Amino acid sequence: MNEFLIPLENLFLFLNGLFLNGANTFKVKSSLLDKLSDRELFWVILSGPREVSQVGGLIPKDIYEELRGKCGGVMGEIPTYRCYLDMFLASGVYKPKDWTRIEKTVLDELRRDPLRGERPVFISFDTNAFVRRYYTLVSSLLASNRLRAGFVSSKGVLAELEPFDDKYQASDIFQLGDALRVESDVLDAFLNQLKLGCRLFRMGFVEYRKMSIREYFEELRGGRGDLQILGALQKFSKERNVDLLVFSEDEAFTDRATALKLKGIRLDRQEEPPMSTEVDWEDVAQLLYTAAITYGVIGITAKTRAKIHGVWRGKKAEHWNTETLKITTENPELQKFLETNQKVLQTKSQS
Repeated sequence: MNEFLIPLENLFLFLNGLFLNGANTFKVKSSLLDKLSDRELFWVILSGPREVSQVGGLIPKDIYEELRGKCGGVMGEIPTYRCYLDMFLASGVYKPKDWTRIEKTVLDELRRDPLRGERPVFISFDTNAFVRRYYTLVSSLLASNRLRAGFVSSKGVLAELEPFDDKYQASDIFQLGDALRVESDVLDAFLNQLKLGCRLFRMGFVEYRKMSIREYFEELRGGRGDLQILGALQKFSKERNVDLLVFSEDEAFTDRATALKLKGIRLDRQEEPPMSTEVDWEDVAQLLYTAAITYGVIGITAKTRAKIHGVWRGKKAEHWNTETLKITTENPELQKFLETNQKVLQTKSQS
């Protein structure tokens, strides 16, 4: 068995397999760009207990754009440099600008005591904040501080996230192969799967779905567009006598929210993210997920070689909703480790 379907929450199993097989240092490459450049997307150093892991090796903008320029007519399916950096942001490896200050603001707001007459606080996100997976970032902050909050969203946001039906057809696969000189086994994974833009919005849709399942959540009637979305939130705030923290990367959106007496919180990108940063294993797992979705298929270049598929033929809605990745490897030791330990996890989940 050389194919394994592993949900993100269990991706530590794959990292354990790499670590125990001597591949604690590895590079991550785009399988689509492999023939055009030997440059990795980033590298990872996995630490042992009580040590610090690292992610680094980011590609400078000029080199990345030069590489992307070689892709000709299929350039639109190769992430822009901004999109490349966004996958580090969406994974939580890099935090938004002034995150320490924002953390304090959020925690102070959520430590209110309704029993003392203080207004309860709900949290909401705009469309791009879901695409950037800020729900995962904020929910992790709450969990680490043992805080709870209500979450609310307009159906207008959901409507903006849902158009993800643009898929690769046979003609697209031919163009990709011709322009990028990619092997057929890599291209086979993309057939009838979502194109780049739709994959990113599907990732945002999964965030919305996770929030609606895991949290106390209320969904409001409302149409698309900033004014419709904010109008629904303002009405909810007035009728329920609650305050709202509204997260967005869009300055105009947060300014409008503030004008409507909602608390707009701008999550801005870092201007120059560091070339390397300290992380834990959870950060690495999240980054492998966002990289696999962004690039479709990524390769692990190390002593133990493997591929991580964000898309593959036969990927279904349930795989998206559970943030499942497909791992392929020809390494017998890694295969045996994954097969044995995946059965253990499945047995525990069924007991």
